[in-house]
Amino acid sequence: MPGWHRCDVSRSNRLRRSDELAGRYYVTRSFGSTIKNDFSLGITASSEQQYRKAMRALLSYNQRLIAGTANFERRSDNLLATLDRITADLGSASAALDQRIEEHSGDFIDFKADDLFYNTKGRLYGYAIILRELGKDFEMNDPRIPRKWEAGGHGMVSTIGDYARFTQMLLNGGALDGRRYLSPKTIAFMGANHIGPAADVVPGPYYLPGAGFGFGLGFAVRTEAGVAPVAGSVGEMSWSGAAGTSFWIDPKEDMSVVFMAQTVAQRGRLRLTIKNIVYGAFEK
Repeated sequence: MPGWHRCDVSRSNRLRRSDELAGRYYVTRSFGSTIKNDFSLGITASSEQQYRKAMRALLSYNQRLIAGTANFERRSDNLLATLDRITADLGSASAALDQRIEEHSGDFIDFKADDLFYNTKGRLYGYAIILRELGKDFEMNDPRIPRKWEAGGHGMVSTIGDYARFTQMLLNGGALDGRRYLSPKTIAFMGANHIGPAADVVPGPYYLPGAGFGFGLGFAVRTEAGVAPVAGSVGEMSWSGAAGTSFWIDPKEDMSVVFMAQTVAQRGRLRLTIKNIVYGAFEK
């Protein structure tokens, strides 16, 4: 399984994931260049006007991106929300087709079948274009290529060994190899939940890292022993990268874990699995 050998786990005496200004970015690099029209001898609802309206809206958005008056946020939660919406929409369209066939397959003439068919066909065609372009939108940048615009919230490059030393320093309360980098009080402040009830912050429906976690200064902080779908300890600090990387620090178990993988599609499953494997290996 790709990436499994790139996992560093250290536990004393027990065990050894922006936004991008799109002045240089086009949301739809090729949308509208291959609009296809279907011709029928029968009377069908025209979709050309809707296509043109959509193209004008997208081109207008692209122009606003170039002018710097709009942003494109390439974040994993935005992608997941978009895919969830498309999945639900396609599921309802499929159910509508099945229902129409089941209820009207014996009709001599079904005057609404064409409307439903072409509506669904146009929707599928539109989603095919959107998904194709999303694949380009969420390609991982090659870190060896210099970028004119550097983001402050993503894009750091390191080795698994150096990153493991960084997490070990945090686990040690700010010190490593006899040298102090941060004070224990600073580490404790970073690992405290800064979005609790007193902060008057209400997580939205796509809040990451999800139920059972708050947020500190730089990473998620576990606030509940349960609620979350994975094992862990209250006070655990963690975060993950868009391409599949992940780390967590568990002070109660004197443990830090760095997991390196390059798989956007399988990252969620792998993160849950590696965490359950690590905690499942404890004997006490």
